[in-house]
Amino acid sequence: MNKKTVSKAIPCRFEFIRMVRINSNLHQSGVTLIELIISMVIISISLTGIFTVMNLTVSHSADPVTYHQAISIAEACIEEILLEPYASLSSCSLSNVPTNYSVSSSIGVESALSGIPAKKILVTVSSGNTSIELTGYRTNY
Repeated sequence: MNKKTVSKAIPCRFEFIRMVRINSNLHQSGVTLIELIISMVIISISLTGIFTVMNLTVSHSADPVTYHQAISIAEACIEEILLEPYASLSSCSLSNVPTNYSVSSSIGVESALSGIPAKKILVTVSSGNTSIELTGYRTNY
């Protein structure tokens, strides 16, 4: 007896898996152009806010330095006036004042301060939009 072998065309289930793998390779992961543009807009808005605050901070960071320098100049001027004898008090004549500062001083008329003769000394130091006024009294005792 002769047996004949019959071969049938049986669909291979591996063909489906192979097609799925090919199709899954075609699906790429990543960001779309719209997502990229939206993220760039959000980042640029955030950076604009940060740089605005930094600019404001840096532009005002010199103000305390100017303020402290003006106070130091005013204190030096008032100390110079207070070291003079009471009878010959004169205006401040500091020689080493920086060029961007202007100093003015005035000595008031003699008045009684708690029954003691005293003169009011007013020193004003200005630089740009910063102006400092110091007041002191020199008594005759």
